[in-house]
Amino acid sequence: MKKELQLKNKIHNYLMINGNKHTCEKKIVKNNKLFQKINFKNHLEILKLAIINSSPVIKMRIIKNKNKKRKTSREFPYVLNKKNRIFLGVKSIFRTSSQNLYEEFLLNAKRKSNLVKEKEASYKQALSKKKYIFFRWFL
Repeated sequence: MKKELQLKNKIHNYLMINGNKHTCEKKIVKNNKLFQKINFKNHLEILKLAIINSSPVIKMRIIKNKNKKRKTSREFPYVLNKKNRIFLGVKSIFRTSSQNLYEEFLLNAKRKSNLVKEKEASYKQALSKKKYIFFRWFL
């Protein structure tokens, strides 16, 4: 129950516009009703599965060289903690979907969304930059 409440708070925090919680609640209730009409499965389980499938585990970071003579930058992968993974998963789902959130959640739960393909492409890029992963003394 506590994890579901945390997930609900993360969704509210992302959807809230100018501190207006009422409009955020209307969007969530509307999408929950559409979930329940379309699917016979538990909508919370589908929501959790969609967020897990869309949340990144590895993210790329760019560090610029402080030397004035050579302006180079290094790009390296780093592992996100669990709190940031969930928030980035929620953020990416709401960023990609325009109106029909329930359709985006269903596609992510089935791993057929473009968001999942983008995540896999970023993982391939992270694996190619893997040689810089041990130079993380500046974090």
